[in-house]
Amino acid sequence: MLPISIIIPAYRDPRLEQCLNSIDEQVEVVVVLNGATREVEEIAEKHKDVVIGRLSEPGLPQAYNHGIELASHPNVLIMDSDCVFLPGTIRKLYEKLEEVPLAKGRVLFNFKSSVHKIVARVRHIHTAGKKAYSPPLAFRKSILSDIEGYFFHSDLSWTEDFDFDARVKKANLPISYDDSARIVHPELTIREDLRSSFHYGQGHAEGVHLNIQWYKPVLPYSWKQKKQMFQLIKKKYGTWTAIYMMFWQRAFYKGYQNKSKQFQNQTN
Repeated sequence: MLPISIIIPAYRDPRLEQCLNSIDEQVEVVVVLNGATREVEEIAEKHKDVVIGRLSEPGLPQAYNHGIELASHPNVLIMDSDCVFLPGTIRKLYEKLEEVPLAKGRVLFNFKSSVHKIVARVRHIHTAGKKAYSPPLAFRKSILSDIEGYFFHSDLSWTEDFDFDARVKKANLPISYDDSARIVHPELTIREDLRSSFHYGQGHAEGVHLNIQWYKPVLPYSWKQKKQMFQLIKKKYGTWTAIYMMFWQRAFYKGYQNKSKQFQNQTN
């Protein structure tokens, strides 16, 4: 058995079944049922080797933290219940942890049309590279003392991995990015993706409200900045991807504005 624990929060997505079936190594698997539906509970319970944690309410950072607490191994791998591992990914990420304290793999976003391909490209821009974003994210639990004593901030509804990544970078902890260590994410519609972008903006506003130092107030890009971003993305990924990125950024800022106004109304 590899000394690594896979942490999978599970709420209401029955694709947990495919996720569990894609695990191709002997490892400890911790499924955290965070306010899960009975259907999802039954999927987890029928896998006899799975360690099950239970939380009464949904909450991704809380589920991650609880899963890490239950993990018996010194290394953990954060995974989403709606994604599946490609063969070899788990071992590749584990082997990276023998060299560095954190390892990140690539998310392949499924698409069945040219429109959804644009969504997948924008998601790739946001998630690829040496960023300690989940999933798939593996790390040694021993980094806790280097990242200010907590893994994921329980008061953040969204962007908890942005906060995690910022503290990792502040501590100068090296991250190994392995493009060949891949998981597959289901296809995202434009509506689903922009809704997520809106929520990420809300999460960013929460970080500002909590006075977490690396959350900087989000301001609309200047015309010059927008043009530079557009040209860079257009050159590498094409015109339509660059256009969609502008909509994505706008949805993010709208979410930020929305949550910021809620906080202002609470204090008035």
